[in-house]
Amino acid sequence: GMLLQLFAEAPLVQQPLAVAVDGKDGLLLLEQKAGAADETQLVRLRDMDGDGRSDQKDVLRAGLNSARGLAAGREEGIHLLTATELKRVQDADGDGQAETIEEGLVVLEGSVAGQGGGFSGLAWVEPGWLLLGLNAGNAEGLKLRGRDGWVEDAGKEGSIWRVRADGSGLRRMATGLARIGGGGGASLDQVYATDQDPARQLPARVLQVVQDGHYGYREAYAGFRRHPFFAWNGERLGMLPPLSEVGDEPGGVELYRARVDKVGDWWGLPAEWRGSVLVASAGEHRIEALLPLT
Repeated sequence: GMLLQLFAEAPLVQQPLAVAVDGKDGLLLLEQKAGAADETQLVRLRDMDGDGRSDQKDVLRAGLNSARGLAAGREEGIHLLTATELKRVQDADGDGQAETIEEGLVVLEGSVAGQGGGFSGLAWVEPGWLLLGLNAGNAEGLKLRGRDGWVEDAGKEGSIWRVRADGSGLRRMATGLARIGGGGGASLDQVYATDQDPARQLPARVLQVVQDGHYGYREAYAGFRRHPFFAWNGERLGMLPPLSEVGDEPGGVELYRARVDKVGDWWGLPAEWRGSVLVASAGEHRIEALLPLT
């Protein structure tokens, strides 16, 4: 099994929404301010005395409006995702404050109703490229607009999109998802996403996402789970099956790859976890591991 060690807790942190590591000192955290449902802030947590627990919190950017996703790169800055927009913040002068903000890298045009509607899930897929998850929720006329002016129809099903760090090159990667979890995992050529049946009639699933993949969910037949055009498990020709079923309300998913230090030693989790897909299930209150075949 795994040993989970507490790094930070209330009152130092409030309601955490997403975490990221940007290769600098500390851990980036997106948190919702207590008593302010629509106000979030970006902070950096640090362990100043080396005891393995965070004891310092620096606010990089306050007053963010309903941010729900976070991705950080060494050179590309820190990207934030709301239900309708991808934006980027940067600490240009190194003073610990993210004073520069670029709005509208990608914008969702139209109205999405329902909890969890809009963008959901943000991750790096390769240097310079991001993945976006979109829960369309059967809304009519949704469009995505990139920073370079490129416009795409969003469709009515959940979908995965690729975009450059500056908001250009927006393209659909896959569709046929129902409700994408709040996290996404990507490692070079391997991309993963979690998906939940909104009606809870079918098990939640984790998908290995490929370019132009369709994963079987069709909003037009969502009320008829046994309809021949509905293919949750890849039953129809041209539809792709899930990698596995997972626990209820899946969120973050990550392909774990151990790293090698400068002298050639492995560090990270034990060897048996290398190559596993780790999935956080909020409904089951657990972390699941999909282990590779040996």
